[in-house]
Amino acid sequence: LAFSRDGKLLMSGSGLQDLTAIIWDVDNRKLLQQLRGHTDQIYALGFSPDNERAYSGSYDKTVRIWSVRDGKEIATLTGHKDKVQVLAVSPTDGSVASGGWDGETRLWEGRTGRYIRSFQNQGALVGSLGFTPDGKLLVSGTGGTAVAHVWDVTSGQKVATFNKHDNVVV
Repeated sequence: LAFSRDGKLLMSGSGLQDLTAIIWDVDNRKLLQQLRGHTDQIYALGFSPDNERAYSGSYDKTVRIWSVRDGKEIATLTGHKDKVQVLAVSPTDGSVASGGWDGETRLWEGRTGRYIRSFQNQGALVGSLGFTPDGKLLVSGTGGTAVAHVWDVTSGQKVATFNKHDNVVV
C-alpha cells in the first residue's frame, strides 16, 4: 500500500491471482486506475511527489512507471536479477530506488526510468528503503544480515552502517 503525499490517492498491489495495482480516489472511495502488466506478485508501491506517476515493483524482477491520469505504462525498468521487494521515491526530485532479493539497490530517474546507478550489493535481500526528507541520503535495510546502510545519493558511496539489530531490518 502507498499513499500520495497529499493523501488523496491510495495504491494497492495484488499478488497471486490478478497481478494488478489499483489507484484509488480516497475521498470518493472510487477506483481510478487498474494497472496491469506485471507477471508476478507486486510488493513495492509509490507515487511521484507531484502525483503524476505511480511506481510498482514486482517479483517479476521489474519496476514499472505508470501514468496516474490514464493508467498507461510509461516504462518497464529492468536489471534486477531477482525479485523486487521494496522501493522508495525521493521527496525532492522523484528519483526511485528499488531493492531486491539479489541484494542490489538501484537508482532510477523517476520520469523516464533511466538507470542512474547501483549501490554496493548488500549480500542479502533488500528489505526496506527510505530517503531523507531532503533526498540526499538513502537508507537500506537488509534481510539475513541485520544491517542498515546509509548511502549518499549523489555519489553512491556508503556513509554509515548500523548493525545492532539481531534480525532482519525492515
